[in-house]
Amino acid sequence: MVETTTLTESSESDTDSEESVSEKILNFRYLSHPDFLLLSSAPPGYFSFRNPAGSWMVQELYEVFSHHTADKDFLQIFTKTNRLVAKRVSRNKDEPDIDDKKLTLCLTSTLTRNLDFRSFN
Repeated sequence: MVETTTLTESSESDTDSEESVSEKILNFRYLSHPDFLLLSSAPPGYFSFRNPAGSWMVQELYEVFSHHTADKDFLQIFTKTNRLVAKRVSRNKDEPDIDDKKLTLCLTSTLTRNLDFRSFN
């Protein structure tokens, strides 16, 4: 959602010994919810998978963060994590609805700048 804010700036000048006030109206547009990042382990309406070690997303995200914060920004880290999760296949012969299924992560972002961890290393 984009909201508009109006900023009024007044300046005075003498014109033929009369004071005149000119008003400049500057419109600024800004996001009402900037810089949010939501990472979900599955798109809305889909299942997320886990095993005894935890969710696939958290396992792979941990691995990628552990090895790549020095050379990748967050979008590259997310993309690599998503690829690793997508390579996995669920195995549960007792529940055919979730057996032999794949998963992809879901990223929603209103970031206005790169999220980069390289400067911290």
